[in-house]
Amino acid sequence: MALKIKLDFNKPALTLEGKPYKEIVSENGQQVITENDLILGKIIANNLVNSPEPGDLYKLTDWGKSLYAGEVLELDKPDTDKFKKIIEDSKTTIRLIKRQMVDVIDEAIETAKAKEKAPLEKVE
Repeated sequence: MALKIKLDFNKPALTLEGKPYKEIVSENGQQVITENDLILGKIIANNLVNSPEPGDLYKLTDWGKSLYAGEVLELDKPDTDKFKKIIEDSKTTIRLIKRQMVDVIDEAIETAKAKEKAPLEKVE
């Protein structure tokens, strides 16, 4: 059975101080910092759909739409590896935030592997 990995990026991007980055919006030509936390999944979503880099048009766009909507991605191991490489190779995301994204992926892989190794519980 193929390993299924659940990637949940519905977490705030954190500064070096461990505080959430805040969203910045444009209002009347001015950049305004909001009270809304900047969410890892939305950062990835915007990178996926706005990147000029080559890749699977449909898959990357679908992943982006799902992440933007706050959904958890469920990928097999090859797609997870591909997804991780896209994040690591991103030229528009700062290293601190990339690390947080990669940590989510690595933890999800470990969780999926542990579940796969766990014996099936008896159903009575």
